[in-house]
Amino acid sequence: MNAAAPFTRLPTTEEWAPAISGVYLHVPFCASDCAYCAFAREVPASRAAVDTYLDALAVEARAWRKRLGGRIRPLTLYVGGGTPTFLTPGEWDRLESALAELVDPARVTEVTVEANPETATAERLARLREFGMTRLSLGAQALSTEMLRFLDRTHEWSTVTDALARAGAHDGLVTSVDLIYGIPGLEPGEWARTVDAALELPIEHLSAYCLSYEEGTSLARRRAEGRLEGQPDDVQRRAYDRLAACVEARGLERYEVSNFGTPRGRSRHNLTYWEGESISVSAPPRTRTFAASGSAVTRSGRCGNARCAMRRGRWRTSRPWANTSDARRS
Repeated sequence: MNAAAPFTRLPTTEEWAPAISGVYLHVPFCASDCAYCAFAREVPASRAAVDTYLDALAVEARAWRKRLGGRIRPLTLYVGGGTPTFLTPGEWDRLESALAELVDPARVTEVTVEANPETATAERLARLREFGMTRLSLGAQALSTEMLRFLDRTHEWSTVTDALARAGAHDGLVTSVDLIYGIPGLEPGEWARTVDAALELPIEHLSAYCLSYEEGTSLARRRAEGRLEGQPDDVQRRAYDRLAACVEARGLERYEVSNFGTPRGRSRHNLTYWEGESISVSAPPRTRTFAASGSAVTRSGRCGNARCAMRRGRWRTSRPWANTSDARRS
């Protein structure tokens, strides 16, 4: 297909499937809001909102399969949020069934699931391994309770270590943590201790992001009102440089701007965005889009109602989603 030519029809599965490397699914529910988060999310008053989302996911999956004439066949799956581990094991059953309508898991070799440390329970981790999870990404964010509460995070650092201990019971599971730097009040010494503490964890991957002030977040409002001052650019730059030096010295290679990993720990899904090989399927209530590009749909709420957003597709069948025998060959 000529990429420069406008679409006059939807591409068929035969045209799309060979080019699709990554599929992303957004689970837009959280137990509470974080001060910095502008992703599409909802703190539901009841599980009825989850039921509505799962019903919509199933309807849209079937509709897209019909329009495409078959299922898509990606290599990687990334389930993000929101908080995917907000879902109960029974709700994961429904999510998998819905996604099986659209996505053929035969070629999937990497399945990443994001989790909050406090929701990475033994029961949920066991269910996610049945789902085919090969990578667990924990939102650690900060070492000190003070910084965590500033971000409106509800866990402690000990919650992170406990979650990783539970994850360690699952052989072959790659674990990753996220950190945030550039937080007002985060002194260089504390950031250094945070990095050191993270590198003592049993992880093979680390992601680190500079705090940003996104429209609609409580941090952005406080900054606009003059009640909060962001860190200077040079302080943020030094924090990143220290992180990169420490992490690479411990054997985690920087393979893109914010991500570091061992050869086994690197996220192949992350790389599909840079290589333009991931797919997004978004189905908010009043729009229908089908796009294939590394940046087609972000997790920003601007693309539509989070409850009905299905971004880059996914599923359940009688087999795990990841072909784990091939998952770590690269």
